[in-house]
Amino acid sequence: MNKSNNRINIAYFISSHGFGHAARATAVMQYLSSSIDVTFDVYTAVPEWFFPLENINYNYLATDTEITQTSPLSEDLVETKRKLDESIPYDEALIIEVAEKIKKSSIVISDISPLGIVAAKKAGVHSVLIENFTWDWLFELYFQKKSSSVKYFEYVNTLVDTHIKTAPYCDDKKYDYIINPISRIPHRKRDVIRDQTGFSKNDTILLISMGGVKGEYPFIEKLLTYPQYKFIVMGVGKKEFQENNILLLPQNHRYYHPDLIEASDAAIYKGGYSTISECYNAGIPSGVIYRELSPESAPLKRFVDNNMSSCTIKNSDWENGNWLKQLPQILNLKRVSVETPNGSIRVSEIIQELTL
Repeated sequence: MNKSNNRINIAYFISSHGFGHAARATAVMQYLSSSIDVTFDVYTAVPEWFFPLENINYNYLATDTEITQTSPLSEDLVETKRKLDESIPYDEALIIEVAEKIKKSSIVISDISPLGIVAAKKAGVHSVLIENFTWDWLFELYFQKKSSSVKYFEYVNTLVDTHIKTAPYCDDKKYDYIINPISRIPHRKRDVIRDQTGFSKNDTILLISMGGVKGEYPFIEKLLTYPQYKFIVMGVGKKEFQENNILLLPQNHRYYHPDLIEASDAAIYKGGYSTISECYNAGIPSGVIYRELSPESAPLKRFVDNNMSSCTIKNSDWENGNWLKQLPQILNLKRVSVETPNGSIRVSEIIQELTL
């Protein structure tokens, strides 16, 4: 692909609620980087190691007040409300400080971060919101009322210049564009990754992931009783460890996550946006666990049920390991060929239209 000769600088504000928003933002940055001459000033509390691009200037900054989670599947709403009451609305001095840093940016992209939007408005820079839900929608449903925080987030949304909603989205509120699921693209071929993990091209491999929130896998020892399968388990411990049919990987590991999805025969995972989108675009059979209290779960499940080769795993079955009885059912699902283009392509086109 031919790149434009005009270099642009994009300030990118990314929610640190898990790793899903960062994965989506990475997909957008990767495609933009392949299309135009661009640098990114990234503002987020997601660790710097998560971003594999060289054209990034990383700035550690908490850009929103996310849900406080006690595990990948459970939330502490009391602590969440306390943090919201403490930090929202944003302090004017903080907004001015951030606005000063981004005032020379070509454009500001926010992956649901309200701080990026208000700072862009203060700096007089065009803002783009990319979301599958917004904080006002989520918190109103969590707390069953339109609190002062919800009203503030509603106000922030009115400041957005270009609003991109990406499937699987949670509501049909105001937007300028609706696009396909956004996901990172694999770098290496299936057999190459299998060889690197120590598994063979004929092995049946299952990837297990609970996203960016650390949690326990109490059933790991039970995996040893299924020697006919190979398991890659994400987010365990601090070092890579392999024994018999199990490969345990820490959050910061040497593999590229979309490559692991591509190399697997099925994926078992918490139903968050980025893993759903990456498995959707890969067409891989999926066993999906959802956060029972999260308002996001119902629309995500609806998308998965209607568009993916999948089955649902109950929370109770996940915790006690009974979900392993569903493995034959999951592996009997067919890998599908997805014909819709990756949403990052359309986002790249929109950003280029706005900046070049």
